[in-house]
Amino acid sequence: PYDAGSAFVVFGRAEGFPATSNLNTLDGTNGFEMRNSAVGTSTVISVSGAGDVNADGYDDVLISNPSANGDAGSTFVVFGKASGFSAMVDLARLDGTDGFRIDGEAAQDTSGNSVSSAGDFNGDGYGDYVIGIPGYDLPATLTTKIQKDAGRAVVISGKNGAELASIAGFAAKSAMGFVAVSYTHLTSPTLYPV
Repeated sequence: PYDAGSAFVVFGRAEGFPATSNLNTLDGTNGFEMRNSAVGTSTVISVSGAGDVNADGYDDVLISNPSANGDAGSTFVVFGKASGFSAMVDLARLDGTDGFRIDGEAAQDTSGNSVSSAGDFNGDGYGDYVIGIPGYDLPATLTTKIQKDAGRAVVISGKNGAELASIAGFAAKSAMGFVAVSYTHLTSPTLYPV
């Protein structure tokens, strides 16, 4: 199944780990696999901690596939919880109670090429997150043409999914958002309110 594109969460534990472990032994109590069973959407590109998106006291996970939906891209948030994971979490079956999906806006955007936690960006008690969209085309203005693949990175609210901030590339092929860095690691972020 791993050639279909999978990501794995291995649970931490107090007693330590052996020198080597086999992912086949993950059974939901010691960790689990995340995979998308939907046809043509299995490739996993970026995985990151999401912080506590739903503010339930458990950290959540971001996982993305920028080639989904005609390269529009999809990003998934999988909610953490105290117990009750199966050995394999099917991203295609997330129903809002265990996680959810965010799709890119347009073909070739490659939304989710990179994903990262943004910490609690707006201080509302919910973990927010960054989605990189390197294929985003900057619209034309009165003085400029469309800047194809200028790219952008967007901070999304964990509370309601609203766009909190965005930064776009300034020229064609800038591919802003090719790499998204956790906001909590930045000392002077340049993100513009929208």
